[in-house]
Order: sequence, then structure tokens, then C-alpha cells
Amino acid sequence: MLQIPYTGSDFFTLGLSQNKIEAKKLLEYHEIPTPKWDYAYDVDDEIDDELVFPLIVKPAATNNSAGITNNSIVDNKKDLR
Repeated sequence: MLQIPYTGSDFFTLGLSQNKIEAKKLLEYHEIPTPKWDYAYDVDDEIDDELVFPLIVKPAATNNSAGITNNSIVDNKKDLR
């Protein structure tokens, strides 16, 4: 936007990659293999029963591994909630 040269992905790609849910949906739409996943907006949302523990819980709209801690690895439904 500021017309400052840089290397790397364009604005659209960077924005899309920051939204993990939309990125995963795009990969699935184009039949690009990706690990099984699901998302929830609320703790009461149901999660796909086909997912196998342990799972990694990540914020949907952060860069790289921001927001991921040791507590992000869950071994059962209680810890997932």
C-alpha cells in the first residue's frame, strides 16, 4: 500500500495466511492435502469426532506460532474445552 519495495508474499497472500480457517478451507477446496482439522468459535461448538488426540489448539488469526503455548497441546476433550 505504501509502495515500499519488499520481498515475500503479496498483501492478499499474507492476509490469507493469517486466517488459518480460511487458508484451510482454500486448501481443501483445491484438494490440496492438509491434516484433518476443525474450528470452533465458542467452547460449546462441537468438534469433529474423527479428530484423534493429541490435538493442537491455535488461535485462528495470528501470525506463525503466536498464541501457541505448551497448553495448546490437548490430550482429551476435557483439556480441549
